[in-house]
Amino acid sequence: MKKYRHYIGPISVTIILMAVALVLAGASCKSRQKLAVSPEKIREIFSTPFTPISLNGDALMVDPESLPWMDIEPDSLRMAGYTGCNRFFGSARVTGDSLFTEHLGATKMACKDMENEQILLNFFSNQEMAWSFKDGQLTLVSGSDTLLLKRHSIGE
Repeated sequence: MKKYRHYIGPISVTIILMAVALVLAGASCKSRQKLAVSPEKIREIFSTPFTPISLNGDALMVDPESLPWMDIEPDSLRMAGYTGCNRFFGSARVTGDSLFTEHLGATKMACKDMENEQILLNFFSNQEMAWSFKDGQLTLVSGSDTLLLKRHSIGE
């Protein structure tokens, strides 16, 4: 019985490499499509304010009488909120799985406990963060910090 050796020439190798590149490019496009969030879904998610509940897994201690909240209006590119003491405001842009905040300002009233205020203002100050939404909770990730927020209910 005769054994045949298959010769793979330079043209065959090129064709194989091109096929592999096309498969990988297609897989990359599919994974990006999964991450994309439609403008309608973004409007739905950000239709109500959110209350911060923890930073990096540590619960934020808040006064039930003055719960902090954060609201983003994707259509007007505005953001507003309350730290539990002062109001803050600025620009916000939501695209896909990123949230960009900038031009943050705040009122300057003095309060007993300003710790949460500094945490929230520092977190939202002029930066890009990743966001995800699941089970009524919004997760914002910026660098090594993760802020977890829940939908803000009237009368909470």
